[in-house]
Amino acid sequence: MKKYLILLAVACLGKEALAQQTGSFNSSVTFNGTARTLANYVPATYTAAQPHKLVIALHGMGDAAASYRNALVNSLAFPAAFPNTILICPDGGADQGRDFYQPAGDELIIEEAINFARTNYNIDTTEIILQGFSLGGRSALKYGLEHASKFKALLLNTPAIQGVKEAANEAIFNYNFSAAHELPIYVTIGNNDPLYNEPVNRTVAQLVANNGMVAYKIFPGAHTVPAFQNYPYATFFNQPFSNGPDAGIYKLNVPERSCDGTIAASVLLQNTGNISMDSVQLVYGIGNDLDTVNWQGNLAQHESALISLPAYDAGSLSTDHYDFEVSITGLNQQITDTFAGFNATEKQVHIMPEVLSIPFEEHFQSEASLSKWALNNSGDYILPFEYYEEDAALFSLNSIFIFDNSGTREEAISPKLDFRNQGNVYLHFNVDYNYVQYTANVFADTVFADTLEVLVTTDCGATYTSLFKKAGADLSGHNEPLLNPLSIDAIAVAKDESKYRSFTVDVSQFAGQENVAFKFSYISALGGYIYLDDVSVTNSPVSTKNVAVKQSVLSLFPNPTDGLLQLTLNNGKSIESVTVCNITGQEVLNLKGSGTAAQQINTTHLPAGVYWLQLKSGSDLIKAKFVKQ
Repeated sequence: MKKYLILLAVACLGKEALAQQTGSFNSSVTFNGTARTLANYVPATYTAAQPHKLVIALHGMGDAAASYRNALVNSLAFPAAFPNTILICPDGGADQGRDFYQPAGDELIIEEAINFARTNYNIDTTEIILQGFSLGGRSALKYGLEHASKFKALLLNTPAIQGVKEAANEAIFNYNFSAAHELPIYVTIGNNDPLYNEPVNRTVAQLVANNGMVAYKIFPGAHTVPAFQNYPYATFFNQPFSNGPDAGIYKLNVPERSCDGTIAASVLLQNTGNISMDSVQLVYGIGNDLDTVNWQGNLAQHESALISLPAYDAGSLSTDHYDFEVSITGLNQQITDTFAGFNATEKQVHIMPEVLSIPFEEHFQSEASLSKWALNNSGDYILPFEYYEEDAALFSLNSIFIFDNSGTREEAISPKLDFRNQGNVYLHFNVDYNYVQYTANVFADTVFADTLEVLVTTDCGATYTSLFKKAGADLSGHNEPLLNPLSIDAIAVAKDESKYRSFTVDVSQFAGQENVAFKFSYISALGGYIYLDDVSVTNSPVSTKNVAVKQSVLSLFPNPTDGLLQLTLNNGKSIESVTVCNITGQEVLNLKGSGTAAQQINTTHLPAGVYWLQLKSGSDLIKAKFVKQ
């Protein structure tokens, strides 16, 4: 009997010894048959007599539990922001390039970490927070919404939502947004994180639309976790609303184009304050020509509503792109909004009251020509239809190397054209397009071929009719596809006019219509690039070749470059600033302009690849693309 009492005492002492371990240390647990690391931090003041809070923190791609724990504790001041709190960072396992949902069942390491903490420490189970960064934040959002009752709150630092399809729950990886009202959710993201800015914006809008208890903070910076002391996380988790009347706008819907000067817009509005709202005063419009509306209804705390604004009259404006703005000016009959965050938003709208005559030609000789074109983008960063000076064409691409954006569309909509008094009418355009093929020895014997569809509308986009749809070899002017590209850079190929393929579509069936416009819709199949050029509408079935030499406003030499790159404005204007971003949108150079029409920049330190350059000259923003060898 004495022997068993001694063994029991030893076992208890062992558990007590672990329970008293404080500071930063690692433990190992057996999970799915393999050893997994839990990187822990326990405050030096821990005592088993006092229940402690718990944060489970999920690291991002390529990181490991211990290094993530060290960053949170040492660099980001976790102990000061979360006193009397134990931190456990489970390791993502051998597949560090993925998140905590791969392989299947991997997310249960979160429960394993909670059980470890509860077994060895005195944990207040009503005070468990799930935190995550990047792909860890993505996993934390999914797991937290699926198991909302287990957590007090979610803290998502730049959750790596994999594109706008995923944000819309149109991908395999989806979220239980309907549970957003069950626990506070704090989301942060840097304003210079272009891959994730729009997907996260749309995810937050989904949470808000489901009456989520959400705080959303956009900080100056890139893809990182901001210092904990900069944000009142604990305060929000205990009181997930503003201390006073407050509201926010989380989404603005505007039409892709206004043909008659009328703009019908709507906003997603949420009550984020501590009292019910029965009215919201809004100001909206373009420039200084603003309308007001006093919306009346009833929004309880955290409740949201999609509010349609009275039609805005922009009939006095000429054809161009404009910023349509909406802001909150008062609540509950002119009570001042407590906090200004998310009180205003804007979105670009294209206004085109004029109708152009036939023949029509567009050779994209300058960015100014886009004033008559509407651009309808999916929201993903890679890559909407955009204009670059050295190409003098509209360009887009897709790749397997970022998000699954298959089926999304990047669209360019032509000016309105007058088909009255016309007989035979033909649409002509050129494309330099290629698609992607992988062989079995590299990836798989697979073809990824984006599609170009051309549609027509006669009612300003209310309805469209498909005229043309081609992909792969049927669209390409190249002898073979891009074989085995292993990066986005390998797909961002320079324009080659010798590979242009010309197409003609008979659109005579629309003769007699007054408002005809064509939509060029580039549909992702995760592989390919396109340059759209030389769009014309004539009475001849044979296109007239553009014999004019295209003179770019901006010249880059040499391009590709291995070091120094010479910029020259051919219009003689002065260069005020130069910004260079890499293929994923991260800013890598920000330079003061020379004040003259020429400037040399040093790219020696940049890794090889494709870069986007933006040059400011007066009111002009000129874009170009160059390759660093």
